Amino acid sequence: MSQHIVITGANTGIGLATAKSLAAQGHHLIIACRDLNKAATAAEQIKQAGAASVGIVKLDLNNLASIQQTVTDITAIFPRIDVLINNAGLFNHQYQTTVQGYESHFGVNVLGPILLTELLLPSLKAAPQARIINVASIAHLAGKIDSNSYKNPVKYRPIAAYGQSKLGNLLYSNALAQRLKGSTVTSNALHPGAVNSDIYRTLPRWQKLFVDLVLISPEIPAKLMTTMATGADWQHKNGQYQAIQAPQYTAKCSRDADYCQRFDNQMQALLADYL
Repeated sequence: MSQHIVITGANTGIGLATAKSLAAQGHHLIIACRDLNKAATAAEQIKQAGAASVGIVKLDLNNLASIQQTVTDITAIFPRIDVLINNAGLFNHQYQTTVQGYESHFGVNVLGPILLTELLLPSLKAAPQARIINVASIAHLAGKIDSNSYKNPVKYRPIAAYGQSKLGNLLYSNALAQRLKGSTVTSNALHPGAVNSDIYRTLPRWQKLFVDLVLISPEIPAKLMTTMATGADWQHKNGQYQAIQAPQYTAKCSRDADYCQRFDNQMQALLADYL
Protein backbone atom coordinates (compact mmCIF):
# COMPACT_ATOMS: atom_id res chain seq x y z
CA MET A 1 0.00 0.00 0.00
CA SER A 2 1.47 3.35 -1.02
CA GLN A 3 2.03 5.89 1.74
CA HIS A 4 2.26 9.67 1.99
CA ILE A 5 5.84 10.56 2.95
CA VAL A 6 7.42 13.97 3.63
CA ILE A 7 11.22 14.30 3.53
CA THR A 8 13.07 17.49 4.31
CA GLY A 9 16.29 18.33 2.49
CA ALA A 10 15.69 15.65 -0.14
CA ASN A 11 17.37 17.47 -3.01
CA THR A 12 20.79 15.94 -2.30
CA GLY A 13 22.74 13.44 -0.20
CA ILE A 14 20.97 11.14 2.25
CA GLY A 15 17.60 12.78 1.69
CA LEU A 16 17.68 12.24 -2.07
CA ALA A 17 18.98 8.68 -1.75
CA THR A 18 16.21 7.89 0.76
CA ALA A 19 13.55 9.52 -1.41
CA LYS A 20 14.64 7.42 -4.39
CA SER A 21 14.64 4.28 -2.26
CA LEU A 22 11.10 5.00 -1.03
CA ALA A 23 10.05 5.95 -4.56
CA ALA A 24 11.06 2.48 -5.70
CA GLN A 25 8.40 1.15 -3.31
CA GLY A 26 5.77 3.23 -5.12
CA HIS A 27 4.98 5.80 -2.44
CA HIS A 28 3.70 9.37 -2.76
CA LEU A 29 6.41 11.81 -1.70
CA ILE A 30 6.76 15.48 -0.84
CA ILE A 31 10.28 16.88 -0.77
CA ALA A 32 10.59 20.01 1.37
CA CYS A 33 13.67 21.99 0.35
CA ARG A 34 15.10 25.49 0.53
CA ASP A 35 16.37 25.56 -3.07
CA LEU A 36 13.43 24.95 -5.40
CA ASN A 37 15.61 24.67 -8.51
CA LYS A 38 17.65 21.86 -6.99
CA ALA A 39 14.42 20.32 -5.68
CA ALA A 40 12.95 20.26 -9.19
CA THR A 41 15.99 18.39 -10.49
CA ALA A 42 15.78 15.95 -7.59
CA ALA A 43 12.04 15.45 -8.14
CA GLU A 44 12.70 14.23 -11.67
CA GLN A 45 15.12 11.63 -10.35
CA ILE A 46 12.62 10.55 -7.70
CA LYS A 47 9.86 10.20 -10.29
CA GLN A 48 12.11 8.08 -12.46
CA ALA A 49 12.82 5.86 -9.46
CA GLY A 50 9.13 4.91 -9.38
CA ALA A 51 7.31 7.30 -7.04
CA ALA A 52 3.53 7.32 -7.33
CA SER A 53 3.79 11.13 -7.17
CA VAL A 54 6.30 13.78 -6.13
CA GLY A 55 5.39 17.17 -4.70
CA ILE A 56 7.76 20.05 -3.96
CA VAL A 57 7.34 22.62 -1.21
CA LYS A 58 9.69 25.36 -0.09
CA LEU A 59 11.13 24.91 3.38
CA ASP A 60 13.45 27.49 4.90
CA LEU A 61 14.47 26.26 8.33
CA ASN A 62 16.50 29.45 8.70
CA ASN A 63 13.27 31.42 9.14
CA LEU A 64 10.72 30.17 11.68
CA ALA A 65 8.11 32.63 10.44
CA SER A 66 8.03 30.91 7.04
CA ILE A 67 7.40 27.37 8.30
CA GLN A 68 3.64 27.85 8.80
CA GLN A 69 3.32 28.47 5.05
CA THR A 70 5.33 25.32 4.39
CA VAL A 71 2.91 23.34 6.53
CA THR A 72 -0.04 24.87 4.68
CA ASP A 73 1.54 23.85 1.38
CA ILE A 74 2.22 20.31 2.60
CA THR A 75 -1.23 19.70 4.03
CA ALA A 76 -2.85 21.01 0.85
CA ILE A 77 -1.22 18.04 -0.90
CA PHE A 78 -1.26 15.52 1.97
CA PRO A 79 -4.10 16.04 4.49
CA ARG A 80 -2.84 12.76 5.96
CA ILE A 81 0.87 12.06 6.46
CA ASP A 82 2.16 8.53 7.07
CA VAL A 83 5.86 9.34 7.47
CA LEU A 84 7.81 12.52 8.27
CA ILE A 85 11.58 12.34 7.87
CA ASN A 86 13.42 15.28 9.43
CA ASN A 87 16.60 14.99 7.40
CA ALA A 88 17.57 18.58 6.51
CA GLY A 89 20.39 20.13 8.48
CA LEU A 90 23.65 22.02 8.23
CA PHE A 91 27.18 22.27 9.53
CA ASN A 92 28.70 25.76 9.49
CA HIS A 93 32.39 26.31 9.95
CA GLN A 94 31.79 30.03 10.40
CA TYR A 95 29.42 31.65 12.89
CA GLN A 96 26.05 32.52 11.36
CA THR A 97 22.60 33.35 12.69
CA THR A 98 19.05 32.63 11.56
CA VAL A 99 16.48 35.27 10.68
CA GLN A 100 15.31 35.21 14.30
CA GLY A 101 18.86 35.64 15.58
CA TYR A 102 19.56 32.09 16.76
CA GLU A 103 22.96 30.48 16.24
CA SER A 104 22.49 28.66 12.93
CA HIS A 105 23.08 25.08 14.10
CA PHE A 106 20.54 25.48 16.88
CA GLY A 107 18.04 27.40 14.75
CA VAL A 108 18.20 25.29 11.59
CA ASN A 109 18.94 21.84 13.03
CA VAL A 110 16.78 22.05 16.15
CA LEU A 111 14.13 24.76 16.28
CA GLY A 112 13.09 24.56 12.61
CA PRO A 113 12.49 20.80 12.52
CA ILE A 114 10.70 20.89 15.88
CA LEU A 115 8.33 23.60 14.69
CA LEU A 116 7.66 21.73 11.43
CA THR A 117 6.96 18.51 13.31
CA GLU A 118 4.66 20.11 15.86
CA LEU A 119 2.62 21.82 13.15
CA LEU A 120 2.34 18.59 11.16
CA LEU A 121 1.27 16.43 14.12
CA PRO A 122 -2.46 16.72 13.33
CA SER A 123 -1.83 15.36 9.82
CA LEU A 124 0.34 12.57 11.22
CA LYS A 125 -2.32 11.65 13.78
CA ALA A 126 -4.86 11.49 10.93
CA ALA A 127 -3.02 8.45 9.52
CA PRO A 128 -3.85 4.93 10.77
CA GLN A 129 -0.23 4.58 11.87
CA ALA A 130 2.44 7.24 11.34
CA ARG A 131 6.16 7.49 11.88
CA ILE A 132 8.49 10.41 12.59
CA ILE A 133 12.18 9.87 11.86
CA ASN A 134 14.71 12.36 13.20
CA VAL A 135 18.26 12.41 11.82
CA ALA A 136 20.59 12.89 14.78
CA SER A 137 24.29 12.00 14.90
CA ILE A 138 26.95 10.37 17.02
CA ALA A 139 28.21 13.96 17.27
CA HIS A 140 25.55 14.42 19.95
CA LEU A 141 28.05 12.84 22.35
CA ALA A 142 30.19 15.97 21.95
CA GLY A 143 27.22 18.22 22.63
CA LYS A 144 26.01 19.95 25.76
CA ILE A 145 22.79 21.89 26.09
CA ASP A 146 23.61 25.48 26.99
CA SER A 147 20.73 27.92 26.64
CA ASN A 148 23.18 30.81 26.81
CA SER A 149 24.59 29.71 23.46
CA TYR A 150 21.28 29.73 21.56
CA LYS A 151 21.84 33.38 20.74
CA ASN A 152 25.08 35.38 20.80
CA PRO A 153 27.36 32.69 22.30
CA VAL A 154 30.37 34.07 24.16
CA LYS A 155 32.64 31.69 22.25
CA TYR A 156 31.73 29.95 19.01
CA ARG A 157 33.10 26.49 18.33
CA PRO A 158 31.58 24.78 15.27
CA ILE A 159 31.90 21.20 16.55
CA ALA A 160 30.39 22.09 19.93
CA ALA A 161 27.53 23.99 18.28
CA TYR A 162 26.84 21.12 15.90
CA GLY A 163 27.06 18.60 18.73
CA GLN A 164 24.56 20.58 20.78
CA SER A 165 22.16 20.65 17.83
CA LYS A 166 22.42 16.89 17.29
CA LEU A 167 21.90 16.28 21.01
CA GLY A 168 18.85 18.51 20.74
CA ASN A 169 17.54 16.35 17.90
CA LEU A 170 17.85 13.23 20.03
CA LEU A 171 16.37 14.81 23.15
CA TYR A 172 13.37 16.06 21.19
CA SER A 173 12.90 12.73 19.43
CA ASN A 174 12.83 10.93 22.76
CA ALA A 175 10.61 13.53 24.44
CA LEU A 176 8.19 13.36 21.52
CA ALA A 177 8.15 9.57 21.77
CA GLN A 178 7.10 9.94 25.41
CA ARG A 179 4.31 12.35 24.46
CA LEU A 180 3.11 10.08 21.67
CA LYS A 181 3.20 6.88 23.70
CA GLY A 182 -0.06 5.02 23.27
CA SER A 183 -1.00 6.98 20.13
CA THR A 184 -0.81 5.93 16.49
CA VAL A 185 2.38 7.96 15.91
CA THR A 186 5.95 6.95 16.75
CA SER A 187 9.16 8.97 16.99
CA ASN A 188 12.61 7.47 16.42
CA ALA A 189 16.10 8.78 15.67
CA LEU A 190 19.22 7.62 13.89
CA HIS A 191 22.87 8.38 13.30
CA PRO A 192 23.41 8.01 9.54
CA GLY A 193 27.19 7.72 9.68
CA ALA A 194 29.76 10.01 8.09
CA VAL A 195 28.05 10.44 4.74
CA ASN A 196 29.35 11.97 1.53
CA SER A 197 26.86 14.84 1.37
CA ASP A 198 26.61 18.62 1.14
CA ILE A 199 26.67 19.01 4.93
CA TYR A 200 30.48 19.22 4.80
CA ARG A 201 30.55 21.81 2.02
CA THR A 202 31.60 24.66 4.36
CA LEU A 203 34.69 22.87 5.67
CA PRO A 204 38.10 24.30 4.73
CA ARG A 205 39.55 22.43 1.76
CA TRP A 206 42.23 20.57 3.77
CA GLN A 207 39.64 19.32 6.28
CA LYS A 208 37.29 18.30 3.48
CA LEU A 209 40.04 16.23 1.84
CA PHE A 210 40.62 14.38 5.13
CA VAL A 211 36.91 13.84 5.79
CA ASP A 212 36.41 12.47 2.27
CA LEU A 213 38.64 9.51 3.18
CA VAL A 214 36.10 8.14 5.67
CA LEU A 215 32.81 9.16 4.12
CA ILE A 216 30.29 6.50 3.08
CA SER A 217 27.75 6.51 0.26
CA PRO A 218 24.34 8.09 1.01
CA GLU A 219 22.73 4.84 -0.16
CA ILE A 220 23.93 3.07 3.01
CA PRO A 221 21.96 5.18 5.53
CA ALA A 222 19.14 5.45 2.97
CA LYS A 223 18.54 1.71 3.40
CA LEU A 224 18.18 2.14 7.16
CA MET A 225 15.92 5.18 6.81
CA THR A 226 13.72 3.35 4.33
CA THR A 227 13.39 0.43 6.74
CA MET A 228 12.55 2.77 9.61
CA ALA A 229 9.99 4.56 7.43
CA THR A 230 8.13 1.58 5.98
CA GLY A 231 9.53 -1.67 7.38
CA ALA A 232 7.19 -3.91 9.36
CA ASP A 233 9.79 -4.31 12.12
CA TRP A 234 9.54 -0.58 12.89
CA GLN A 235 5.75 -0.36 12.94
CA HIS A 236 5.52 -0.15 16.72
CA LYS A 237 9.05 0.87 17.74
CA ASN A 238 9.06 4.18 19.60
CA GLY A 239 11.82 6.21 21.24
CA GLN A 240 14.57 4.18 19.57
CA TYR A 241 17.99 5.23 18.28
CA GLN A 242 19.79 3.38 15.51
CA ALA A 243 23.39 4.05 14.48
CA ILE A 244 25.49 3.33 11.42
CA GLN A 245 29.30 3.20 11.71
CA ALA A 246 29.16 3.45 15.47
CA PRO A 247 27.98 1.73 18.66
CA GLN A 248 24.36 2.31 19.63
CA TYR A 249 25.52 4.21 22.73
CA THR A 250 23.73 7.47 23.48
CA ALA A 251 24.44 10.31 25.91
CA LYS A 252 23.20 9.62 29.43
CA CYS A 253 21.02 12.73 29.46
CA SER A 254 19.16 11.50 26.36
CA ARG A 255 18.09 8.43 28.35
CA ASP A 256 16.75 10.58 31.18
CA ALA A 257 13.01 11.05 30.56
CA ASP A 258 12.78 14.09 32.85
CA TYR A 259 15.72 15.79 31.16
CA CYS A 260 14.21 15.16 27.73
CA GLN A 261 10.88 16.57 28.89
CA ARG A 262 12.52 19.70 30.31
CA PHE A 263 14.29 20.27 27.02
CA ASP A 264 11.04 19.75 25.14
CA ASN A 265 9.27 22.24 27.41
CA GLN A 266 12.00 24.79 26.78
CA MET A 267 11.69 24.34 23.01
CA GLN A 268 7.90 24.71 23.17
CA ALA A 269 8.35 27.98 25.06
CA LEU A 270 10.84 29.31 22.49
CA LEU A 271 8.45 28.42 19.67
CA ALA A 272 5.24 29.56 21.37
CA ASP A 273 4.75 32.51 19.02
CA TYR A 274 4.82 30.22 15.97
CA LEU A 275 2.76 27.25 17.23
